[in-house]
Amino acid sequence: LIILVTLAFAKPFLGASPKLGKREAVGIFIDNSPSMSAEGKEGPLLEMAKEAAREVIQGRPADTRYLLTCFGNSAPTFRLRSKEEALEAIDQMTYTNASKTISQAIQKLKEGLANAPVNGRKIFLFSDFQKSQWGAFTNDSSIRILAGILKAEEQNNIFIDSAWFSTPVLGLNRPVSIVYQIVNEGEIDQK
Repeated sequence: LIILVTLAFAKPFLGASPKLGKREAVGIFIDNSPSMSAEGKEGPLLEMAKEAAREVIQGRPADTRYLLTCFGNSAPTFRLRSKEEALEAIDQMTYTNASKTISQAIQKLKEGLANAPVNGRKIFLFSDFQKSQWGAFTNDSSIRILAGILKAEEQNNIFIDSAWFSTPVLGLNRPVSIVYQIVNEGEIDQK
């Protein structure tokens, strides 16, 4: 009888997992490619992206953990951070010419958040989302992805599409003519 009474009032412990409360992990990707140096309404797009990321962090509960990434190695080590550490890491981000895709950054964040001991997981993306930055992307319903699209005020994109010599054979001490084709994919007509 004493054993039955003891078992009746005992809290079950087999198969019970500890409750994590409402703690969440947030992944943040900040595009720090050269295109983010374009001017937006409130300054360079990179600075606007950093400010938007700071606002996300400031608006979340104190026990939220953050996983930050960007292109290249301008973000400090890839690990879960507190609010203060995340804000400091954002301040350290700089421009880079590293060639990765946003899809690779999303995959890196998903893998990092998969093992986080939390209940909720979200990813915030801050970029100008240029076509050349995307790769193969598969959506995952277990993690919510939110995009902050930053747009430059004026899109100037003039480049030399191709260049060639006017003659197929080059000779020593002979004048050479170079022919080139310029393409304007910007929003403003350049002459």
